[in-house]
Amino acid sequence: MEQTFKQWIKETYEPEQIEDIQRHGCEGGVSGMIYYTETTALYDQFADEMHEVIGELTEQIGFIPEYITRYIGSVEQFKNAIVWVVAEWYAGEIVAEMEEV
Repeated sequence: MEQTFKQWIKETYEPEQIEDIQRHGCEGGVSGMIYYTETTALYDQFADEMHEVIGELTEQIGFIPEYITRYIGSVEQFKNAIVWVVAEWYAGEIVAEMEEV
């Protein structure tokens, strides 16, 4: 079975780092998701999964997150925005899962 982006996050970051992503987001700088070369590679690898998450998120809140629509004009910025929004979403899920244990 192929690795998912959520699994990649769990395997790449320590629990404290995941909590930081959940609390503060990616905009402040998260190793491995800082440069467009990093985020576009992640997007290209996990695009289908990420778009499913964005679809679910959009259904839940009723609109596409403004952070994504703000960067729709540039491919690199758009991919970066998708990666960050999904990483932050997954960080919240992972933190909730850690708290259940």
